[in-house]
Amino acid sequence: MLAGMRVLDFGRMAAAPYAAMLLADFGADVIKVEPIQGDECRALGPPFVGDDGAQFLVLNRGKRSLALELRSPATRPIVEKLVKSSDIVIHNFRAEAAQTMKLDYESLRSLRADIVYCAISGFGTSGPWQDRPGVDLIFQAFTGMMAVTGQPADPPLRPGVPVADLSTALSAVAGILAATIHRLRTGEGQKVEVAAIDALMAVQSTVFAYTFATGENPPRLGNASPYAISNSLPTSDGSITLTVTSNKFWRRLAAALEMETALLRPEFESNEGRLAASASIYSMLSEKLRSGTTAQWLEILGRADVPCGPVHSFQEVLGHAQIAANGTIVEQPHGSGRRVSSIAAPMKFGRTPAQYPRAAPLRGEQSRSVLEDLGYSASAIDELVGQGAVFAGVEQ
Repeated sequence: MLAGMRVLDFGRMAAAPYAAMLLADFGADVIKVEPIQGDECRALGPPFVGDDGAQFLVLNRGKRSLALELRSPATRPIVEKLVKSSDIVIHNFRAEAAQTMKLDYESLRSLRADIVYCAISGFGTSGPWQDRPGVDLIFQAFTGMMAVTGQPADPPLRPGVPVADLSTALSAVAGILAATIHRLRTGEGQKVEVAAIDALMAVQSTVFAYTFATGENPPRLGNASPYAISNSLPTSDGSITLTVTSNKFWRRLAAALEMETALLRPEFESNEGRLAASASIYSMLSEKLRSGTTAQWLEILGRADVPCGPVHSFQEVLGHAQIAANGTIVEQPHGSGRRVSSIAAPMKFGRTPAQYPRAAPLRGEQSRSVLEDLGYSASAIDELVGQGAVFAGVEQ
């Protein structure tokens, strides 16, 4: 879909690189402009695959790596040529750093007026916290996510995945594509800003609805929901999740578990009534579900069309037949000689499917070919390498 478009990815760590990777999946030529020593994420481990942290590999597939010393005057002409030949720029520098390196919007717009420029920040570009550093944990705590995560009697808890980083990336992709459509219609580029705290609050919209409506903090309920009978419950050999959002599913659940007498009482006829008695209901359901295995209950409840599912480990979900059917896992050869796996783009397109032409690059793996594309001779590239302005790895 984005074939013929070039993206300059100045991103570090997770949010900006993941957004740029999705654009590569959609067909854009993504040039990862990373420091001479490499993106910091390369050193984030264990585990490592070759010299690179495992996280780097799942955030950077499909890109070409150009390793530059951005603060060297010798590399400024390279950056300017790249910007002039690019459609989209994405980074997650703090504003001061972007200005120091002349990678701010005004500097790059002077090189290409219709550039779509995406700046990812932690807290935004104005206000009292604009200059503070931050990482996923900090953003989760700041936005209240940790306050509603965990069991009621336990302290606030960080979800086990980097929700802030990846929700920020998805917001960035949406903003970039919307701005690109606008440019195609009008010829105008623009600046797109995404703050991690804004993205994380957006994905918590349904939880903030509780506070908007009541003026109170939402309760911490563990795996339960404040809106319906929904929880993870023990079986004889593990746990099962189930959710009942309507009277239709409540009747199906009661019949499937052969608990009509216990569950189809007048006081349980409405969702409000069920929530008021949720502790009693969960106790009854737990006692019943402990009489069978997870697999047995998944079969019974599945036949009854009751929303339910297993509580998988990562190894279990990777081996599940549904994941295979969805084509969720992508495996590619890597420059280290190994094959590496990553998670496919979650969007499926009927006419223009996502493509995965290459694994994450080695540091500076395509430095020479990118510079050659810009018109640099072999001797000029050698001179830049000798000055320490460029690192040129061995292309595979």
